[in-house]
Amino acid sequence: MFSNRFIYIFLASIVFVTAVQTAGAKAQELEIKNCVLDKKQGRIRINFGVQLKQVKKLDQYLSEGSPLELICRGSLYQDRTFWMDKKLNQSQITFRLDNNPLTQKYVLTDLGNQNSFEGSELKKLLHNHWKELELDLGEWDSIPKGDDYTFQLQVMLKRGEVPGWMEFMLFFWSWDQLSSKVYEIEFSH
Repeated sequence: MFSNRFIYIFLASIVFVTAVQTAGAKAQELEIKNCVLDKKQGRIRINFGVQLKQVKKLDQYLSEGSPLELICRGSLYQDRTFWMDKKLNQSQITFRLDNNPLTQKYVLTDLGNQNSFEGSELKKLLHNHWKELELDLGEWDSIPKGDDYTFQLQVMLKRGEVPGWMEFMLFFWSWDQLSSKVYEIEFSH
């Protein structure tokens, strides 16, 4: 009887400790800065920046050994009255953020072109590389004139890797998304 009670208390304490540790990461807030729909060299470009409000909590989360991913996905839709909007084009940028405990530096990798950047200060590293981002949504002439369009930018911060044993033990916990923001621009062409 004593051993079963001990096992239940032990499992409950693991769930509680895990919930407390991941609660700070859930509070992470993203902010989309200066989102502009632009025409550059005949192409549809989206210029924007991403800022994290609580870098210290992110630093703590990374020091525990779990990498994070920032996914920025831009989609262009043609508005329709009686049907669902038609997706014309989509583009995505993905960054992986990790902490290297041996060098005591943060590593930011652009997964699209495999460029890696290192820095000892997390806030400065993120500011330098996320303050000006750009998505290419194709040729401007490819969208028909005289219609209404919606551009949607979705920015998500999520866990890069979660150990399999933790997903199995805490199957009821959402391991995917830490924070998300959506920004929409409606325009006529």
